[in-house]
Amino acid sequence: MNQDLINYVRQARSEGMSDDAIRSALLGAGWDSVEVNSVIAGIVPQSISPIMGSSPAQSHSSAVQAGSATINQEDFIRRWSWGGFLLYFLYFLGSRNYKRAFLYFLGATVPFLGIYLWIKSGLRGRKLVWGSGKWQDFESYRRRQVLLDRIGLVLLVLSLLGIAAGVFGMFSLEGNKSSTAIEFSAPSSTVQEQNIQPQPAVATAQNCGSLDSDRTGLLVFESLAKATPAEKKIVDCMDTAVKSCNIAYLTITKGGQEIERVEIQGKESDACVITQKLSTEKIKGTVTCKVSSAVIAKIVTKAEQQNASLSLNLAGAMEFEQAKGTPGLSITGGEELNCTKTQ
Repeated sequence: MNQDLINYVRQARSEGMSDDAIRSALLGAGWDSVEVNSVIAGIVPQSISPIMGSSPAQSHSSAVQAGSATINQEDFIRRWSWGGFLLYFLYFLGSRNYKRAFLYFLGATVPFLGIYLWIKSGLRGRKLVWGSGKWQDFESYRRRQVLLDRIGLVLLVLSLLGIAAGVFGMFSLEGNKSSTAIEFSAPSSTVQEQNIQPQPAVATAQNCGSLDSDRTGLLVFESLAKATPAEKKIVDCMDTAVKSCNIAYLTITKGGQEIERVEIQGKESDACVITQKLSTEKIKGTVTCKVSSAVIAKIVTKAEQQNASLSLNLAGAMEFEQAKGTPGLSITGGEELNCTKTQ
């Protein structure tokens, strides 16, 4: 190989001339095309002179198709191919290796085989398309490989950006939904706070016990001195409940059947709400009295003076109030009890 030609190509390349410009200049100066292409492509022909009976272009084409290359070219051919890895069968289409592109496309439909061929495209793609011998010279092969690598990397970057944008959009949408939910729920919470008041806990009524109706009359009209210890305990329970207006109740029975129920239902403003339910032969219905604190204090004083039961006298007065027209008992009059009757 002509050393002057080699030196000229090296010098021209160092000065930034492209291989096409170098080739055109040498051919225009009368240099042999085979020798020029061999030097530029780094392919060493079997002989500087053309093969007898063949044209210079045919001799160069045979050398390229044979796959002969310099050490630097071999290093380039063995490198990882980003174009082959990222473009897969499209890489072979771009390298004009159509048969292999079709086979790799079919291989993608077979489980595991497609993965193997995909990795192989990256590992051996450059060597496979160089061996096909469809290149005018090494430089045209090199430029095509660099172009395909760049296309593959650009597509990879665009794909990653698309994925990142999708993930970001998904989280943004979730954030907007959460924000909207908060915005709409806040007024609802405010309305609830304004309109719904907390309900007081319902106290459990104390069951003071049960008295026989015959004994009740005795205890009302005479005195507690004739009460048995059990009766005295029941009466004390109800009297204490009336004084404090605590929720409690007493039942009065006749022949084992409940005929009267006196309930202390708690305070309403300054009054103690007391309800009496009667189901006797003569009187049936319910009377509710709102007895003020002042009246209860007055009844307590009189009851203590007469050794009488506060709660039983109240029950008697409420019973007379239901009967209508009957005067109240000695401790209090019906007009002081503020009662209403319902059937």
